[in-house]
Formats: sequence, C-alpha cells, structure tokens
Amino acid sequence: MQPRLGQGIPVSSFLWPSLHAQGFSGTAGRTSSLTQPGTQFSTKDRDNDRCSCKCSQMASGGWWFEACGPSNLNGIYYAGVSNVVRYNGIKWYYWKGPSLMATMTTMMVRPAGF
Repeated sequence: MQPRLGQGIPVSSFLWPSLHAQGFSGTAGRTSSLTQPGTQFSTKDRDNDRCSCKCSQMASGGWWFEACGPSNLNGIYYAGVSNVVRYNGIKWYYWKGPSLMATMTTMMVRPAGF
C-alpha cells in the first residue's frame, strides 16, 4: 500500500520528485545551471544523484544533483567569504560566476501547462 497525500498523490512522488524544468525567466543566467530532465531530488539520507560521491552530503543540503553540478540553492550561506572555497555554499554558477555568494534565493515551481 502506497501512502498518499491530499489529492491522491503518492508520498514517494511528493518527497522525491524528478525535475522536468522547461527553462526559467528573469535574470537567472543560462539554462545550463539547471539539471537534465528527470533528475531526482537527493538528500543526505537518500542519494539519488548520478555520482558515487554523495553530492547532498558534500553540499550540505538537498537538491536535484546530477554530478554535484553548477547549482545548489539549498546550500549554506557564508557571510563575507568567497564561494570558490566553499563547496557547500549557495550557488547558481551561470548567474554571476562561481565566486559570488548569493545571500537569498527563492525558487518558485509550478506545474507544466500552468
């Protein structure tokens, strides 16, 4: 029996969604900061990335990691330091480059066809 939430959505689908991003709008840089379609969400205790290195543990947070790629909006904020030496910091590589530390992020997701 599959646990379900609200409108009959399986809990496993809710907690471990796959990302099927069709792009983004605004000043967020290049689409290549996103992962490939179908990438599953990984956490420290549920490693779904395509790397044997356990990206969520190294990056200190959950994300749609492929091979610990160019983005992690759930990283740690380090005030006043460069992100180059902090692998587990908040990063969105193609926005302003690898050395800029974001102070805040907001990710808004909506269903396809919205």
